[in-house]
Amino acid sequence: MHAASAVKDGVAHLFVGPSGAGKTTISRRLARAPGVKILSDELPILRSTPSSFTLHSTPFWGEFRPPEHNGRGRLGKIFFLAGGSRSAVALKDLAVGEAQKRLLRCLVSFERSVETVSKGWDLLLRALEGRAFHELRWRLDTPAADLARRLW
Repeated sequence: MHAASAVKDGVAHLFVGPSGAGKTTISRRLARAPGVKILSDELPILRSTPSSFTLHSTPFWGEFRPPEHNGRGRLGKIFFLAGGSRSAVALKDLAVGEAQKRLLRCLVSFERSVETVSKGWDLLLRALEGRAFHELRWRLDTPAADLARRLW
């Protein structure tokens, strides 16, 4: 999936958006917040475990490359990056159908098998169950610690 992800206290949030949405920008900002580690600014891995879903770092990075960090965290919230804001942080709740539509636009697959792609989409739909979805707008001058406090 075309997204950034960051982990704090074992909980990893997903920041979804197409190219130019701000994945690298939010990764750079959150990397400055105490206790936050960036898992990816481009292509995190979503895995299913018997009890939850986890996000993992990958060797695939966009423009941001933090100090060596190979990590993971339990999937927390899913944010859809939507540009700037007059407020430091502006969150808007999204319905499941809208979240699915936006996720579909950012699904990345290097697989040609329809069956494998279908399994990936099914995994993603299971991960969405019972999860909170938010459209995220934030001001670029928002201090990293304040941004992290609002998101976690």
